[in-house]
Amino acid sequence: MIDTKTKNVTDNVKYEFDMLEWTYLRLSNDRASSKEEMNAYIECFLIHARNLTDFFAPRRSTQNDDVLANHFFDNSEVWKSHESNLCQYIKSQRSDINKTLAHLTYHRVKPKQWEGARIYDELRKAKDLFLELLTPERRKWFK
Repeated sequence: MIDTKTKNVTDNVKYEFDMLEWTYLRLSNDRASSKEEMNAYIECFLIHARNLTDFFAPRRSTQNDDVLANHFFDNSEVWKSHESNLCQYIKSQRSDINKTLAHLTYHRVKPKQWEGARIYDELRKAKDLFLELLTPERRKWFK
């Protein structure tokens, strides 16, 4: 049985989806008026991509208060059985994303060309699968 706490966090999950899509559209339409604005869009996109990747396909070590996709299923294995196949490219870039966003390192000296379309596509597919596997009642939470 899903507890109230999980249902109540749905808006936060929807926010991550919305911001990923919003920033992706800005990046793909080249709507930035300056290099700084483009960097802000890229960073925002990567932050939400990282958050959603950790939601859909978490690392082995998670915190007790992390929100994970499997929390939305009475039987967590319904989702966990898909986790290893999801977001392969993003998972392969996780260290680079983390170093770019959250650490001032020598690694950042080399500019990185992120495959935004690939990242977005992987997360869109994970979202579609997630919504498809939810019960109809829980799917309504994400409308």
